[in-house]
Amino acid sequence: MLQNAEPGRNNNERLGTPDNLFHKVTETRGQGDCDRGSIRVFEEKLASQPHGDWLSGERDAQEAVSRFIIETAKEAGLFIEHSRWTAFGERKRLPSGESIIYENSAQGIVYKVRDPFAKLHLKSGRSLDVLYDHVIHNLLFPNAAYRLIGISELSGGVRMILAQPFVYTYAIPTKKQIEEYLMSIGLQAEDHYYYGNEWLAVTDVSDSSDNVVFDNNGKLLFIDPIIKFKKPAVEVIEHYIKYGLPTVEDNKEYGLLSRLLHFVQRIYKIFSI
Repeated sequence: MLQNAEPGRNNNERLGTPDNLFHKVTETRGQGDCDRGSIRVFEEKLASQPHGDWLSGERDAQEAVSRFIIETAKEAGLFIEHSRWTAFGERKRLPSGESIIYENSAQGIVYKVRDPFAKLHLKSGRSLDVLYDHVIHNLLFPNAAYRLIGISELSGGVRMILAQPFVYTYAIPTKKQIEEYLMSIGLQAEDHYYYGNEWLAVTDVSDSSDNVVFDNNGKLLFIDPIIKFKKPAVEVIEHYIKYGLPTVEDNKEYGLLSRLLHFVQRIYKIFSI
C-alpha cells in the first residue's frame, strides 16, 4: 500500500535512489501492475460505489472527483498536509504549467505538487482518468518514472504529490532521435504536435524544449510529456498491461516503409518544382 511521504527525512529507502529510479525498461505487465498498485485503494473505493454513473448528479465532475480522491486519501492515511510541502526541498521560483516543483538535492529527487486537472483539456477530458496519468507515463517512459507519494489539497482542489529523479547533466536530443524512440513504442506522428496510436497520443515532446533530454549516461528521458487518452484510461492501461509495448522489431517494417515514403515524397517534391 502507498505510504505517506515524510518530508524533511531521507526517503531514499522507500523512494529508491536516483540510480534505481532511472531503472531499465522492464516487462510491461510487471511494471504496470506495480505502478497501478499505488492507486489500488482508489480503484477499490470506486468499485464500492453504487452501480451507475455516480458522477451524474454532480454539476462539476472535477469537483466530485477531487473530493473523492481527497476523502479516500484521508481514510487510507495517504494525505499530506499543505504545511508539510516546504520540507520536500527548495521550491523553484516559477511553477510548471500544472505543478509546484521542489528540488531536493540531498535525495536527488524532484517533488511535483500537481494539479491533475490543469491540462485536462489536452488529455482525455474524463475527470477520473487523472488517477492514471503517472501509470501510463511509467509504462511508456520508464527511464523517467514517477512515484506517487501521496495526495494533498490546495484551495479545495486535489493535488497529487509525485517524485521523480533529478537530471543532473543532460543534452537535448534531435527531433529524429525523439521520433525514433516514439516509433519504437508504437507512436507515430499524427500532426505537428502529437504522436500516437489508436489508444493514446503524446505531445510536448519537441527538441526545442528541455522536456525530453539525455542524462549523463546517454539515456533518453521523457520528463513530463502530456499524454492524451483516446479511450477510457482503464481500458488503455489494461491493453498495455496485457499486450505490452511494441518492440523495435515489431516496428522495423513500419520504420522501413516510413523512410521509403519520406524518400519518395522528397523526390516528388524535387521534380515538382
